[in-house]
Amino acid sequence: MPNKRYKAEQIVTLLRQIEVGIANGKTTPQVCKEAEITVQTYYRWRKEYGGLKLDQAKLRKWFAHDAKRWIEFRKRYREELRAKAELTEQLRELEKTHQTATPIYSTRDERRNQAVVLCAFLQRST
Repeated sequence: MPNKRYKAEQIVTLLRQIEVGIANGKTTPQVCKEAEITVQTYYRWRKEYGGLKLDQAKLRKWFAHDAKRWIEFRKRYREELRAKAELTEQLRELEKTHQTATPIYSTRDERRNQAVVLCAFLQRST
């Protein structure tokens, strides 16, 4: 398969197309072949971008865990969280109900990731 670079919006679109193909009864290898990506690439993208909306995917792709972009990433991600007041309130309620919350992240950088920003956001705005 050709070695291509995809933009975040292309990845999100391809993931949606693949999910539709799978829902229509095709196998994962079939739809990946049609999309001209490997099955491994599909699972990696799904792990990284699955469930994200386009603007969210763009932000994470732009950040790419580059330490130089950390401050700007935090700012943009907090804006994203402020725009989702209902969702962040649900997270706070779950934390109160269960007395704990454990955000999960897949990066190796424990100090610079979206979970760190989310935790700080939830603590500050309680």
